[in-house]
Amino acid sequence: MAKSKKPQSPTELILGIGPDQAKELLGELTPREAEVAELMASGEKNVGIAKKLGISVKTLDIHRAAVKRKLKARGAVDVARVVYAPKIEEALQ
Repeated sequence: MAKSKKPQSPTELILGIGPDQAKELLGELTPREAEVAELMASGEKNVGIAKKLGISVKTLDIHRAAVKRKLKARGAVDVARVVYAPKIEEALQ
């Protein structure tokens, strides 16, 4: 008999990541990395993010790389999925 898997939440079905897993991944970010992740998820361009945070684009590149590594993301779209999963789940409650 196959193991029954926990039913997926609507958020997990849509985004491919559950809110609990997303929160766990987001918890690994430093406060600065969390800011970068939020801005990446919002679609802000690199130059705009750097300007808003008062850092150089080169420094931002270092933060972006850390965010992607910690969130197991290949790009900004994957970062957005992780950032928005808990927010979408909360809105559906």
